[in-house]
Amino acid sequence: MYIRSLDELTEKMYKLEPRLKSLGFSDSLTTTNLDNYPELFNFAQDDEKITRILSLLFSLREGGKINESGIKTYLKSLLSHKTHYGFLCELLTLSYLHRNHVDFDVEVEVSPHDNLSKNTISLDGKTKSGVFFDIKGFGLQEYAKAQFSRLVEKEFPGHSVLINGKYDVSYNDIEKYAFPNTQRVISELKTSNRSQIEELYWDIRISNERIRSSVGESSPYAEAENNKNFIFRKCSQFTTRDPFILICTFDNQFNTSLSINFSSHTDIMTRALSRRAFMEFKNSDEYATCLDKKCKSDIKLSTASKYLSGILFYDIHNEKSWFYLNPNAEHKIDRHKINCIFNFENPENMYTDDFSNDNY
Repeated sequence: MYIRSLDELTEKMYKLEPRLKSLGFSDSLTTTNLDNYPELFNFAQDDEKITRILSLLFSLREGGKINESGIKTYLKSLLSHKTHYGFLCELLTLSYLHRNHVDFDVEVEVSPHDNLSKNTISLDGKTKSGVFFDIKGFGLQEYAKAQFSRLVEKEFPGHSVLINGKYDVSYNDIEKYAFPNTQRVISELKTSNRSQIEELYWDIRISNERIRSSVGESSPYAEAENNKNFIFRKCSQFTTRDPFILICTFDNQFNTSLSINFSSHTDIMTRALSRRAFMEFKNSDEYATCLDKKCKSDIKLSTASKYLSGILFYDIHNEKSWFYLNPNAEHKIDRHKINCIFNFENPENMYTDDFSNDNY
């Protein structure tokens, strides 16, 4: 039996974690039909993800990391369709770290004296070993593509939108070329059942099948190049006196190709993207404000690059991760430091690369 409303989901959560009911967190939630929000609908059916998140939150409370108000704040954001994907990635990543023996604090404030921002910021966490980190939902181009499809589908009840073409276009290009052309695409689909967005190499059509599928091509190196700016979109968060790790998390719901890792696509793409962040950007004379307006005005991307100690990619679906270390970082993380982060019990399915003999 499917869970189709937010009320049904909260009742399910109470059964999975009885301690939750005493918090009364659902009092502030609005009644929502989950059929209108596929991401939340899929989450509501996934007992494993729900259990991991609830177990994490109560473990953090028991460890004095958050209070009951903190649990309610996290869950309210998780169950809002506007912020669901970001908080799903954040909480499942924190669960992954917690289950792999990482001791950390959450929601850590950092003053502008200790980061690249003009203001005090809040980072997702800091490990006991002294490493700051922040978590980003990765592969947002697939998420944006799904959002665009659903926007068009509203005009075609009972049908699906199929988008064929390249998979390795950037999130920024989808925002720039897809959404402003929504009405044109809808009009052409109504007239001829076909439309194109040439800048994205997209061929769009309507199908009677409710299962959305598409055919396309993707190069891991092109995908890395097209998404290289993603790493620095929030570079104002990079810390200047301690190591900083950017954690990029993805799930198979929007990133099937990354989760499948066919022909080592994900292995190649994540390494190529990290290499660009560490090697290409270390020579950039552009000011960081071109990508992140919250950065101090005198900070160049080359400076931001050296304050990025490492990038951790985490695949939720496969419980797999890739940890890339910046050989040019101001605050380097070596393999001993990794052992300290994970309390000398590193995850079995974590690949680590420090670019030794490949830093040029």
